[in-house]
Amino acid sequence: MTWIKTVKPDEATGRLAEIYELTKSPHGTYDNVYISKSLRPETIMGHDTLYKAVLHHPDVTLPLWLLELIATYTSILNNCEYAATHHG
Repeated sequence: MTWIKTVKPDEATGRLAEIYELTKSPHGTYDNVYISKSLRPETIMGHDTLYKAVLHHPDVTLPLWLLELIATYTSILNNCEYAATHHG
């Protein structure tokens, strides 16, 4: 249960439904951090673009395990339990 109003992926219509489909994980799930932005759908795209540019861009030469380790450590330093759990 969230403290803020959100639109769940199965309730989304229009542009939000399109964005959810574009940002769905390879496993077919939706990140809660994206759902939390559902009232402002374009912010989901901004977040997803940044995330993919940092961790999944084809020009990134570091191995994925190291990128995830860096993301986890950064999350721990920032006391961000959500991101530490997500990346860890």
